[in-house]
Amino acid sequence: MNDVPEQEKSIVISKTCKVLSHPLRVKILIFLNRSEHCVMDIRDYLEESQAVTSQHLRVLLHAGLVKYRRQGTSLYYSVCDITLVKNLNFMYDCFEKFSKRPLITAI
Repeated sequence: MNDVPEQEKSIVISKTCKVLSHPLRVKILIFLNRSEHCVMDIRDYLEESQAVTSQHLRVLLHAGLVKYRRQGTSLYYSVCDITLVKNLNFMYDCFEKFSKRPLITAI
């Protein structure tokens, strides 16, 4: 990405941050970082409806942050690049380190 103009970089970063702006989407990425999961597993982990879970997975899929494979009638999702989740954890560590007050830990 070194040869990409700054304007284009800023647009890509901004759009990605917009996708990551919902706590459930970040939670999904962190969960999928552990291993591949079907929609029902993700739904149970989030404690949300299947419709809400599918909506957030669709946003992550269209953004190119997750991928899926079909097995029978089930879809199994995984993170496209684990570097993203490592960077999310790094960001959290930075925010926690430089924050003057405790960060909210519950999503």
